[in-house]
Amino acid sequence: MCPSDTHDSDEELAWARRIRAGDASAFESLFSAYYASLLRFTFGYVKARSVAEELVQDTFFHLWLQRERWEVRETVRAFLYTATRNRALNWIRRRAMEQRWADNADDSTDVAFVPRMERADERAQMTELDAAIHAAIDRLPPRCRETFVLSRQHHLSHEQIADVMGISVKTVQEQMGRALRALRHSLAEWLE
Repeated sequence: MCPSDTHDSDEELAWARRIRAGDASAFESLFSAYYASLLRFTFGYVKARSVAEELVQDTFFHLWLQRERWEVRETVRAFLYTATRNRALNWIRRRAMEQRWADNADDSTDVAFVPRMERADERAQMTELDAAIHAAIDRLPPRCRETFVLSRQHHLSHEQIADVMGISVKTVQEQMGRALRALRHSLAEWLE
């Protein structure tokens, strides 16, 4: 069962500190606490149990390998769900690309793809807008920022965010509303 209240968040942070120090028993505790729920979560993306198992195990494997540099920015739960979700999405993209390559191998036409070149001023404006967006997101209060990032950058549903953050769906909706209002205000000059 996944930890979800403040006490368990303290326990998660203690696990993270101990794991960074190389404590295998803390790592096993974290693995036991999250493996089943991450497996169900990942299966929702990849629809194959063996693939879901491999992706979740890979998340924990890489966590252990990188343990000395592991920083918990929001919550351990958010980190694990986000890392596992990213692995699942990468697997889906890789599989789709392999399928396209296989489909194209059968195609006898050899048409080169030439991307449209953007004008320099368009690129500069997009770079400036991107920087403004990132700065506005970074200025959000921590819970609003975490909710926004999980929703918009990691494409989690409100229900999934509630599960990851250990809060109610209503609280997720409130946090998203606050984040969007703050971002609209911060980016007003770009929205005209």
